[in-house]
Formats: sequence, structure tokens, C-alpha cells
Amino acid sequence: MSIYQLFIIKNQPFSMNYAALPAAQQQELWQQHEASTKRVGAANLLACDCTWANETYVIWGITQFPDVAARIQHTRDLMKAGWFRIVDAFSLLGVPLSEPKEILFPDPIFQLWVVRSNPAATDFRSRLSKEEDDALWKTHDEALARYQSFAWLVCNSYWSDDQYSAFGVNVYPSIEAEQYHKAELGKIHWEKYYDSFSILGTKSM
Repeated sequence: MSIYQLFIIKNQPFSMNYAALPAAQQQELWQQHEASTKRVGAANLLACDCTWANETYVIWGITQFPDVAARIQHTRDLMKAGWFRIVDAFSLLGVPLSEPKEILFPDPIFQLWVVRSNPAATDFRSRLSKEEDDALWKTHDEALARYQSFAWLVCNSYWSDDQYSAFGVNVYPSIEAEQYHKAELGKIHWEKYYDSFSILGTKSM
């Protein structure tokens, strides 16, 4: 079963540590990372620059592994390369509830979202009837579709980290589309039912 890894790299100490390396060592570090990725059969599906939206982080992305064993081996390779002496990152593993979709518009805005496990939010959701829950998600999905936006990836992560139940990526054709979607969710008090954080990004060149 494919495993998806979400990673979020913090701006510091990465920026200072990486900049302090000689150019040859910077190149070698990335070469070892890419060699390990290829060797274990992984694929880097998405990398987004997010410094314009959130200065705490420099980049976030999604990597697909063929299985958990490949992820474990990749981590061991990175440890040997000294990757974790340079990079301070947050990551989650998930299994897909939906597979990545093709993006047909140029210069999309990506929104990473991570759902926290929150008993209060779970309690609010448990009080909804099936009809009310369906209506909640109908508003969510219709607001996405109205601006040709969509959920690019949705993953269940509770099995790997019980602090976070799910993560995913939404794709918008413009920042206005993302703002509209957030406004519509605010009207139905989405935050009561799903305790989450999100980070915007644009595809890293």
C-alpha cells in the first residue's frame, strides 16, 4: 500500500545551517537525498514555497512511498547523510482516501491542511444528524467547485500519529478562490467541527 508523507520544513535553523555549508556540500546533500528517493522507489509529488504566506516555514510538500519499509529506509539514508543536522521539519504519514488529481490551470495556489484530533470538535460532529452532516459537506464541496477548486489529496493519518487525524492538499486557481472558500466555511462555523491548521504555498521551481 502506498504511503504519503507530508513534510513541513521550518525556516530556521534550515536557512542558516544550509547557507553555512560550502556549495559542494549543499550539492552532495541533495544528491544523497535524491539518490535515496530513487533507490527506495519514492516520488516527490509536490514541493511548495510558503515563505510568502508563513515566515515560520520555508517549504512544504508531499512524497509518495511504495510502502512503510521504503519510508524507513529513506529515513535511515538521510540520517547517514547528516540531513537532520541541517533540517528541522514536521512530518506525517498517511494512507490516501483519494489519489492526487490532475491540475489543469496555471499558477495554482496550494493549501496544505492538517486536522488535529480534538475531543471537543468530535463531540460537536457527533451531535449532527446524518442530514446535517451531509449538508455541512455539501456546502464545503460546492464552495470548492464554484471556483473550479478541488481537494488534490486527502489522507488518513490517525494510525501514524494520534495527535493528527488527517491531512491533505486543496488546489485553487487563484488566491481569491481560496479566500472565497474560507469565507463560506466561516459561515457554517467549520472550525467547530474540524480543528485544523493550514499553510498556503506556490509550487517551488
